[in-house]
Amino acid sequence: KRAGREPDTAELAQLRDQVKAAYEEQTDVRYAAARLWIDAIIQPVETRNLLVQLVAISKRYDSGAPFRTGVYQV
Repeated sequence: KRAGREPDTAELAQLRDQVKAAYEEQTDVRYAAARLWIDAIIQPVETRNLLVQLVAISKRYDSGAPFRTGVYQV
């Protein structure tokens, strides 16, 4: 429409298919993992055990040492 003409049904269908394919590709967990956006991919049956481990880690004793983040490399 910006070019001053009305798109036909075939063009709209092709555009819709392209957008749908890109959306499905980019919402796949492997897409995020390949870009290091996530730390791990776990199976659904592993969720409970992993959460128990993470809660146990978060409840560890704090020795009072100052928090140091180290060097962040970009």
